[in-house]
Amino acid sequence: NRGTIGVYVDDSQVGTITEGKPTVTHVVTAKKPDGTPINPADVLKWAASVEQRSEHPLAHAILKAAQDKQVTLLPVEKFAVMEGRGVRGTVDRRIIEVISLRHARERSLELGSLGSDADRLATQARSPVIVVVNNTVYAVIAISDPIKPTSKAAVALLNRLGLPIVLVSGDSRSGAEAVAMEVGIT
Repeated sequence: NRGTIGVYVDDSQVGTITEGKPTVTHVVTAKKPDGTPINPADVLKWAASVEQRSEHPLAHAILKAAQDKQVTLLPVEKFAVMEGRGVRGTVDRRIIEVISLRHARERSLELGSLGSDADRLATQARSPVIVVVNNTVYAVIAISDPIKPTSKAAVALLNRLGLPIVLVSGDSRSGAEAVAMEVGIT
């Protein structure tokens, strides 16, 4: 009586399949009432200023993007972590929130075209976060954790051996499916 061997890949901890170094890939901004786009550098400055008080890995990605673009951070007051939803603080007399897409939808915030942008980015294995200024959605920042170069080869080897592979992830379903597809887990 033979048992079944399978491979289970647990990507619930950052860095199993990915590099464990989330980076900002996109800053998509809303338009001002006059139709001109909101300046992405301003959005990054406000978001990073609030995130400088956060310990979340996605916060570190936003801070690194601001640093890479030589954005000057501003002091933050009334900083608060909204467990599982995001962070909030007052920056330059504005209430700035950096929140999950899910939380923005739970609050019925008007996302406009940024909602479909965020959904599209999520299907590309990116984590969209929403930047809200004084209860108005200003931008979606997309963050991605690059896949390790060795992950595809490891999965290919396991596939050649005929071993079934299952990916378990704490990311969104669409994000996990995108990562699985990219490395060859079907």
